Amino acid sequence: MNPVHITLPLYDNLKTVGTYVHAENISKKKADIYVSAEAINESSIEKTITFEAKIIDADGKIVTTSKNKKVLQSGETFTFSTKNKVKKPNLWYTRKPYMYKVVTTLKEGEIELDSYTTPLGIRTFKFDKDTGFHNNGEYAKLHGWGQKPTAGWAGLGAAQPDWLKEFTYRLMDEAGGNFIRWGHCAGSPAEIAMGDKYGFVTLMPGVSGESQDEGETWDIRINAFRDMIVYYRNHPSIFIWEGGNWAETEAHYKEILNIIKTYDPHGKRLMGNRRADVKEDSEPYISIEIGTEGWQREYAHLPLIESEYLRDEGARRVWDKFTPDDNFWTHPNISRNVYKIGSEIFAIRQVEDWWDKMGKKSYHSGGANWVFSDGTHGGRNPTEVTGASGEVDAVRLKKEAFTPQKQCGDQKLKFM
Repeated sequence: MNPVHITLPLYDNLKTVGTYVHAENISKKKADIYVSAEAINESSIEKTITFEAKIIDADGKIVTTSKNKKVLQSGETFTFSTKNKVKKPNLWYTRKPYMYKVVTTLKEGEIELDSYTTPLGIRTFKFDKDTGFHNNGEYAKLHGWGQKPTAGWAGLGAAQPDWLKEFTYRLMDEAGGNFIRWGHCAGSPAEIAMGDKYGFVTLMPGVSGESQDEGETWDIRINAFRDMIVYYRNHPSIFIWEGGNWAETEAHYKEILNIIKTYDPHGKRLMGNRRADVKEDSEPYISIEIGTEGWQREYAHLPLIESEYLRDEGARRVWDKFTPDDNFWTHPNISRNVYKIGSEIFAIRQVEDWWDKMGKKSYHSGGANWVFSDGTHGGRNPTEVTGASGEVDAVRLKKEAFTPQKQCGDQKLKFM
């Protein structure tokens, strides 16, 4: 990189935060876009630098440009800030997720020294305890899946190219999804960008296990949470930061909220912990209740979303008429299985569980079925080689529970 450059959002090893973009005063008539970018002069002399922020629409057209100028001393780190106005903005909806990009540039005279591109989706949202989720003033029931970031593909494990990850996203979109909860650590950069592209409201954790943590383990967790906030805070698909997979102590909640306040002060995102309802210390700190398996309404004054409904398991049994379904029901260990159901009953339970736990409840924002794809991430049936709670199997072949939905708009049909 040029000695004068915009820093990267890599706090862990570089202690830098990069760009931060947020929108205010959003309406169908206009939106104010605030852009900040941390820059550093690592040269041996002072530099007169012009900072430029361009907002570019989905067609590549420059919508608006703002500039700022500053003399950067040798070794100085400085955060440039500008305000842009976008007239008649295209808003980001779950079923029409319009994306802009912000290109920030450092120039010395007319010479471009460095530039960085940041995603921008302009949207308002509200999670309401009585009426659920609203996106740009419109009601939207959330329906989707939990998914492991590894999401192992048979024969590849987690070593998937980005186009294979997008293939999974296209399947979730085809099934009518508009929500994803990553468990129990953050999704990859490509997957979060696809959440922006395909309109998936995202519940995003840092990293967490199945318990409270102390000492070095907590230090690792809270540092990972901070690094995740810094890296992903510009993505419009992220609506909720998940502080952990379990309730925390009061001191830990304060640390979590302090990080959000420091590094995402204008994101307006909610924060919640799965199973926060098991500990009274949670109530003053969480702003949304994250339910599990229908466990809900512990905090009636908070909005509610489901993180893991229907964890039953039913593998994809029959491939064609030449593969008889006789390797499950006659297995000598079937009595040890937690779930002794076929894939047809599994599909019926998916529908019933969704409707009973959240679909028929107007106050419920919706939630995530656990999980979308089968994989080696903790099965409850010793007769199986995978956890078989997905809508698709490990190579993304559709199971009986997969229900295609009508797609809306050209955006949903593109595969790049």
